[in-house]
Amino acid sequence: MKTHQFTSPSTGLTLSARSLGDGPTILFLHGFPDNELTFDKQLKAVAKAGYRGMSLKTRGYEASSQPANGNYELLSMAEDVVSVINELNEDKVHLVGHDWGAAIAYRAASLAPQKLHSLTTLALPHPGRFINEMILYPKQIKLSWYIFFFQLGFVAKAKIKRNNFQFIRSLWKNWSPNWTAPNAHIEKVLETFQQPGVLSSALQYYQQVLTLKAFTPSTRKEALFKVAVPTLAISGGQDGCIDSQTFEKMMHTEDFPQGLRFERIDHAGHFPHLEHAELTNELIINWVNEHSSTKPS
Repeated sequence: MKTHQFTSPSTGLTLSARSLGDGPTILFLHGFPDNELTFDKQLKAVAKAGYRGMSLKTRGYEASSQPANGNYELLSMAEDVVSVINELNEDKVHLVGHDWGAAIAYRAASLAPQKLHSLTTLALPHPGRFINEMILYPKQIKLSWYIFFFQLGFVAKAKIKRNNFQFIRSLWKNWSPNWTAPNAHIEKVLETFQQPGVLSSALQYYQQVLTLKAFTPSTRKEALFKVAVPTLAISGGQDGCIDSQTFEKMMHTEDFPQGLRFERIDHAGHFPHLEHAELTNELIINWVNEHSSTKPS
């Protein structure tokens, strides 16, 4: 496994990544509550298929990427990803995101579609649709209680840290109710959130997406951005965080002018890439192969 560091010329923030394999790059973005190690099985699979898999730590998940101005807006984090892609010196890459990584990936694809062969998202629909249309789905509002809880700032932070981060363990259990996450991975995740500033940064993701500005007509309209990249969206049928039926309804074909495919893994929860790694890997690799200008050697 190789390690990398990418420093943005515009922000000065440094994001680190790990990679495996040689060939065209497939860039992976992790979600919450998780870290870049979540894609290890994917990195191995895509490397075997002739690609270079690269898993990036998103903004705030290490001291070098925590901005002094506290900016964790979706657009800014998408710009981080575009900056990393530009540093890779490849004409185009493939982008994969899970949970918050999916939200960032959708937005990055809208900013720089010319830099992407394909987009694959896991466990989250188009983020603008999610924010704008959640009110239409009472079940999803109930499942999203934690988003509103995270607006409480210090209160939420104290609750999350209590009893050795039992709150985070509970999220994993509730979001993937028919699967038990490997304890070794959970411990690595908890180590990440114990690092200075990481938990506060992760909560800012949620706090800055639900500002008053987010509900103004102009911002709501801007949030419904087009994703002009062939997109595969993968949902777990038993997801206890994002209801799979709601996910599918929020994926509007007009938002994806270069094509959209929705796939449901029936027995998976919120972490399909971990719960059903072989099937998820097959879906990703087939999609990437279908949208590669040249096949890997």
